[in-house]
Amino acid sequence: MDTFTILSIAALHDAFGFGQKRCQRYMDKVAEGADLLMDDLATWPDYIRSIKEELGMELEIRWND
Repeated sequence: MDTFTILSIAALHDAFGFGQKRCQRYMDKVAEGADLLMDDLATWPDYIRSIKEELGMELEIRWND
């Protein structure tokens, strides 16, 4: 999770000019989603379905076997 957060913050800042406040808002929202997943209030398929419905993007989790 930490490595993903670091990479995401770097990309948001470098590619889109996000500053400290916007990056913090991003990190807070990611933490909120992680809490929902850990508390079994949301699932990965829930997020994938919502993204498809709202953004029209097809995403999947590629598991390392």
